[in-house]
Amino acid sequence: LEDVHWDIYLNLESLDPEVAEKLSNYLLTGQAIYMPYLGKNDHFATISEVSWVEAAQVGEPEQIDSLYKVEAAFLQPESVENEKPYLYKDHFPKGLVPVHNFYEYHELAYTNREVFEVTEGHEFYEADGSILYLI
Repeated sequence: LEDVHWDIYLNLESLDPEVAEKLSNYLLTGQAIYMPYLGKNDHFATISEVSWVEAAQVGEPEQIDSLYKVEAAFLQPESVENEKPYLYKDHFPKGLVPVHNFYEYHELAYTNREVFEVTEGHEFYEADGSILYLI
C-alpha cells in the first residue's frame, strides 16, 4: 500500500481527564514525545487535519463504516445491493504488555456487509455521517 490515509477518532471521555487533556493538546498542536506510528512501529504516521467531532451513540447500525472488533457484531449473509460483498479480518496491535514489551492484539474486521445483530456490551457511534466502532 502506498499513500494510505486513515480517519482516526478518539473517545477522550474514556481516558483519565489529565491524559485526555494532554493528548488532545499534543494532537491539536502537532506535538509528540515519540515518533507517531499506526500499528507496528515500522508504519510511521503523519498526523494532520486534527479537529473536534461530536459523536452520538447508535443502537443497532445497519452497516459499520470503520474497523471493529470481530466479536462486536454478527453480519447478514453475503448479500450487498449493487456491490460485491467483502470482509477483511486481521489481528492488529492494541497495546503493549508492559512486562515484556510484546504487542497485545485484537482481531478486527472491515466489511460492506449489513449488520444482523450487535453483541451486548459493544457500542457504535455516528459521526461525520459514518457509523464507527471505537476500539
